[in-house]
Amino acid sequence: MRTSGNVGGGHGGASRQPMAAAMICRVIPPPVVMCGDRRWRVCVAGRFELYLDGRGEYRFRLKAGNGEIIAVSEGYRSKAGAMNGIESVRSNAPDATLEDQTGT
Repeated sequence: MRTSGNVGGGHGGASRQPMAAAMICRVIPPPVVMCGDRRWRVCVAGRFELYLDGRGEYRFRLKAGNGEIIAVSEGYRSKAGAMNGIESVRSNAPDATLEDQTGT
């Protein structure tokens, strides 16, 4: 049987939890991670910032816990559109795959 580290991370100890070979973990919108029938609370360090750009369009950026910008949205005509974009990132990112188109 495989084991996994403390999914909550950073909250002390080297706690190891049993993990079935085919266990699938998924993120439930903040701040819970589900692994099988187990739930762990996690620290959410990133944040979204909503702002108006120089053309008067609403945009958002996603910042990591260290303040580094890791994603910037397209421009939206309405605040509601930008908020929908944020919710889309929140709901789709946990299952996002990587499509490497660099050819290297």
